[in-house]
Amino acid sequence: FEHLAFAHQQWDLPTGCSGYIQAAFGVPGAVILEGADRCVFYRCRVAHINGYGIEVLRGSTANTFAACTIHDAGGGGVKIGHEELHGHDSALGETMDGEVEPIETTVVDCTIRDCGHLFPSAIGIWVGNSGWNRLLHNHIFDCNYTGISCGWQWGYAPTKAMANRIEFNHIHHINHREVLSDNGGIYTLGVQPGTTLIGNRIHDISCHHYGAWGIYPDEGSSEMRVERNLVSGTKKAAYSIHYGRDNLVQNNIFALSEEGHLQLGKREQHRSCLFRRNAVVALNGRVFSSVDRPDLPAHYTMQDNLYWALDGSPCTFNGLTLEDHRALGQNTGALVVDPLFADPEGGDYSLRADSPLFQTGFKAFDWMAAGPRFGEAIPETYEDYLARHPLPPADIPVIQTIIEVDFEGQRLASGDITFRVTVKNLGRREGSGNLILKAGPIGQATVLGESSLDYALAPGAEIAVPVTVRAFETCDAIWLETEPLDELAVPIRKVLFDPALDLWKIPGGWGEQDVGSLPEALSVLPERPIVRRGRAVAGVRMAAGNDSLLFHAHFHETELRPNLDMPWSGTAMEIIAFQTGAKKAYPTDQNLPKSLVALVPSANAEKLEAVHLAPGADTPVPAPAVRTAITPLPAGYSLSAIIPWKLLGLETCPEKICFDVVADVVDRPAGSIVQAQMFDLPCHGWDVRR
Repeated sequence: FEHLAFAHQQWDLPTGCSGYIQAAFGVPGAVILEGADRCVFYRCRVAHINGYGIEVLRGSTANTFAACTIHDAGGGGVKIGHEELHGHDSALGETMDGEVEPIETTVVDCTIRDCGHLFPSAIGIWVGNSGWNRLLHNHIFDCNYTGISCGWQWGYAPTKAMANRIEFNHIHHINHREVLSDNGGIYTLGVQPGTTLIGNRIHDISCHHYGAWGIYPDEGSSEMRVERNLVSGTKKAAYSIHYGRDNLVQNNIFALSEEGHLQLGKREQHRSCLFRRNAVVALNGRVFSSVDRPDLPAHYTMQDNLYWALDGSPCTFNGLTLEDHRALGQNTGALVVDPLFADPEGGDYSLRADSPLFQTGFKAFDWMAAGPRFGEAIPETYEDYLARHPLPPADIPVIQTIIEVDFEGQRLASGDITFRVTVKNLGRREGSGNLILKAGPIGQATVLGESSLDYALAPGAEIAVPVTVRAFETCDAIWLETEPLDELAVPIRKVLFDPALDLWKIPGGWGEQDVGSLPEALSVLPERPIVRRGRAVAGVRMAAGNDSLLFHAHFHETELRPNLDMPWSGTAMEIIAFQTGAKKAYPTDQNLPKSLVALVPSANAEKLEAVHLAPGADTPVPAPAVRTAITPLPAGYSLSAIIPWKLLGLETCPEKICFDVVADVVDRPAGSIVQAQMFDLPCHGWDVRR
């Protein structure tokens, strides 16, 4: 289909439907492909429509849209649906069982603009649970939500959104009317092995309240390669990952965000991303936009990056100096120096030959290559176009690495732990390469035996090998990771956190008369801090009695805002117990059913009230069985509590208990209530020592 115009399409909302949420997923296209095989639309125009411009549905494969224009749309530009979604069934709740041909759509050298007039949540190009799509050299601007969105799986469940290439797109002035929030230039969801975000130029991203991120890997975004992108002029962070696993973020330029520049994910049981050899050029010195705590390298890794603030202020990392961040094991090889871009404030990121950025291993790239590859001289026919711009091959290898361990609760003390490294080829062509195997933290663990793994895998093949790591000393976490020597795979890290700490047993019964003596009785035990953005908000000591958990906290808060109905929305200390019926003591990525006891100081600090939230309950109830005491201190308050084991779901003092402690405090200077956890995990194991 060449040189055709499709215009003035009309579509009415179904009866009882007032609209659609994220991505306007239920709005159809003016041009719809279903069961279409290897069709081409070249230099076509879709305009003056009230839905999406083009929609590709089930049974369609290997179709191409090249040098097309979509504008003046009530919805979005191109909508590439789920591989098993047909007709206009809801995109929500679709199962991905069964084998169908991947949609494998190519959108290349297209211009998509002036969208979202009727359905503002529509996307420039939306990809659902669909793989092998190629979104290349497109120009997307003047949309009310997000430029490109890829994936439709929240979390770590299986998905078919793999091997999607989002490369060399020019995306700008997204949500500049500030209609919606929680948006980005490029947005992703779910595990996406083989997906690449390379060479994109993204700028002028805004939002109504929050969002406005340049590259935004949202819930579960994992195993993606993010390289050679230029992101500038975003209202919020240039790069922000909500949560995900093993994303490689390297050789990018992140510049001139209005607030902070990076958000590197919440703390989970794995590494969210490897952030290396990037340039961060800040208007101010705030490198991190908002991260709950100054995370350790077990949760993400920053190395060999260059930072520079145009206003001359020192670069800070979640309130920490670079030296403080290095003391946590982060930002090895970092430079704080002018990278010598030609004119970053004027939009010219050309590098001088003597730029110190090259010392980090950064490789210069052509940031002007993003967008359509022709001006007015567009080839007349598709054959002429292919002669000038051949499409990249679709049949590529996709190498996925998985590291597992049979970890039945042993301590991470000196000793050997055997991991299993599995390498799979999920792609369509043979792939071969080499993985370097490394253990960490450096100086505390090492790989025994072979430290590299060669592979040569046909499509669908896999290999698995055992790898032994020796821990030299007791540590909170150790890990095994891979470093590929090519671009077929991304670095993968498997982190093991120590699932068991010591909770000392203090024999005898503890009654109401003893609660005031807890601070002295527990003073011989080590205090475990709870930290929020580098600020200690509480210090906790705990022990096990025959019939109760003995709890004492130095609560550093001075502004008390009690809320007994929802303690977590006021100032409080929460003790959250987790069920321990799982086969393994090492916890999973998912929260387990829990019982919660919250200690809530009154506004005048005259009393400390306790409430209990049972499993499955929605509202806490008073817990008079908990004995409490509160005492003012020079910096905050002393909180003591004797909590019966029964309130934590236990009949007697256990051999092991899994729980976490959360401090609900006032964020400064924002004034909102925020949570700070004692541990990094959804549940943590404590061995009761007699």
